[in-house]
Amino acid sequence: MAHLGSPALAPDGASAVFARAETDGGWDLWQIDLEGVRPQRLTRSGDAMYVRQLPDDDRLLVTSYSQPRQMSLLPRAGGPARALMTGVQAMTVDGNEAPGEGFGDVDPTGRWLTYVAPDPGRGNALYVRPLGGGRARQLAAQGALPRWSPDGRWIAYARDRSLRRGIYLVAADGGDEIRLTETGGWPIWWPDGGSLAYLAFDARGQQVIRRVEIPGGRALPGPAVSFQGVRQPFDI
Repeated sequence: MAHLGSPALAPDGASAVFARAETDGGWDLWQIDLEGVRPQRLTRSGDAMYVRQLPDDDRLLVTSYSQPRQMSLLPRAGGPARALMTGVQAMTVDGNEAPGEGFGDVDPTGRWLTYVAPDPGRGNALYVRPLGGGRARQLAAQGALPRWSPDGRWIAYARDRSLRRGIYLVAADGGDEIRLTETGGWPIWWPDGGSLAYLAFDARGQQVIRRVEIPGGRALPGPAVSFQGVRQPFDI
């Protein structure tokens, strides 16, 4: 069975794009109609690991499989990808190259990009900048997997890509970060913007989906999905 990851639902809810580990060792993007139509392969570069769908439904924001990580905009209908140069480059720590910039998301207007990139001495920091190019602003000194709120006011993120260090919130125009949970990771906004779903461990060490209210951090019922193992992302 192929290993799949990074599911991203289309804005109209009719289809989803996901990454698939190919037999040659690379990762490519596939698209499937949610009515069950056979999946279609979108890329053959072997270098597309993480994907988000833009609000215009015509383009995909892709993070590379190779390191240092890089982001690009890919037309859904086909054609060459356009690399996004953010101006925040990969760094070298103790002789080892750290992961580059990636794991981005675009705001509901399609004008702003949030993403993570190396911050010397701290790991990956959280940034925001115009999608079309421009100066980046750092929103948090440590962050991973940012997701823009449906109203564009907030950015939710985890401290890292584990499920152990909690979910955070920061205003898109800057300010202090707000810690919502003690543990968990991979946050996803509920469609009404009033809560966040996220991945966590249950008492057996298995992955579960939990949910937290915005604001206030009150626990809410999450989708009842059975997982085996961890690091299996989802979308809503």
